[in-house]
Amino acid sequence: MLYKREYNSIQSNSLHSSTRHTCLTYNMNINIRRTVAGLFIVIFLIVTPILLLYTAGYRYNLKKQRLSVYGSLVIESQPSNALVEIQGLDKTYTTPARINHLDANNYQIKVSKDGYTAWQKTLPVITQQTTFAEDIVLFKLASPEKIANLQISSPEPLPNNDGLTYIDPRLSSLHFYNTTTEKDTLLLAFNKNTTIGSRLWSKDNNYLLVTTKTGNKTNHLIINKNFPEKPLELSSDFEQISWSENYDNILFARDERNITQVEINTDQLKLKQYYSFPEAIDDFRIHHNEIYFLETKNNRSFIKKIDPQDSEKLQPKIELPDARYTIKKIHDKTIVLHRPTKNEYTFVNDTLDTLLYQQKNLENYAFHDNSPSLLLLYDRSEIRIIDLKNASPVADTIYRVSDGISQVVWDHEPNYLIFTENQHLRIIELDPREKRLVIDLPGVDIQSIQLTTNGKNIFYTNSQGMLNKLPIMD
Repeated sequence: MLYKREYNSIQSNSLHSSTRHTCLTYNMNINIRRTVAGLFIVIFLIVTPILLLYTAGYRYNLKKQRLSVYGSLVIESQPSNALVEIQGLDKTYTTPARINHLDANNYQIKVSKDGYTAWQKTLPVITQQTTFAEDIVLFKLASPEKIANLQISSPEPLPNNDGLTYIDPRLSSLHFYNTTTEKDTLLLAFNKNTTIGSRLWSKDNNYLLVTTKTGNKTNHLIINKNFPEKPLELSSDFEQISWSENYDNILFARDERNITQVEINTDQLKLKQYYSFPEAIDDFRIHHNEIYFLETKNNRSFIKKIDPQDSEKLQPKIELPDARYTIKKIHDKTIVLHRPTKNEYTFVNDTLDTLLYQQKNLENYAFHDNSPSLLLLYDRSEIRIIDLKNASPVADTIYRVSDGISQVVWDHEPNYLIFTENQHLRIIELDPREKRLVIDLPGVDIQSIQLTTNGKNIFYTNSQGMLNKLPIMD
């Protein structure tokens, strides 16, 4: 019995001890949890404002011993690995560069590389924003190279800028000069009583349509630039001839009211009727397999279009002020109409429902090949650019002088223009921030210029008819 009482006592004490241990453990766990929870709350209260400030662009400025809000700057150039110097910063960078933690301010930036023109401009950096300068081009500092033994008159570039045709007055001959291979090819020899008129290239620039005139006789010659020895002659009865935009070996020729398809088959021409109008038309072009034409009825003039496969389908039309218009060209989705009496150009879309832009006394224009809505307008005193995709396009003046501008061409990228002013060669940047950078290139007595397709070389002629090459890009 004594043993039993002792056992029960021990068991009771053990139970009480276990209960006390459990209570202590429970109390410790609550305290630990409360402590951990409190730490998390403290961390949250400290970290959250820091994260909010960080995402808002704030950083702690050690020099100023306070929080500051910053902006960023991104600079890219062609060629890359150019030196970037920013006024007020001790550190320099190389392109492409992203520079963070900049105070809101205006920064004078210089990008340079040995052997190239430098780029310099003051740009603003705005808090919580990134300022971009991504279209910087550094042009090569090179000397012009004379192309030997070429005497050039009346140069005309190929549509793709891979070469040019020209007349050699010494030999009374028409030539093609390939600016990529720098090879010269004789296309046509003619007598001194013959004048060379229009020169039109086929879709892939393999065939050249040349109009010649000797006395009162007009000839239309088709020359294969790769095999120019045997030109093909097209009837002089046609009033108008234009190339197909779909096939390299097909032309369309018009008499008063009929359009004839002309197919080049090696050494002969195959003719067949393409479409016949019920009445005479004034002009035509074929675009996306539709015929755009000018028509005058009852003293009213229109530009219309028709689908040869569905001529009964109603199509839109635009009435013109008078009948003295021609269809100058169709570029992408834009039709260019010209009224020579007032040197007026009218630009309409190819759906014939919107007049995009119109200007009188326009001397020259040029579309950008890679951005077809961008239109360059220029005369001897002014260079302007207009974007035809805008709802109400307005021309932006890029450069203005009293006189002296003779030719302007687009650079390979639509951020620069190359132009001649007073027979000197210049490049202007289109970025309007601060001021547009104007770069002077070597070369004097410049008469005509042409940029190669890859944008690496400028070919130009001088007043003596000499052809020169100026490398501007690697």
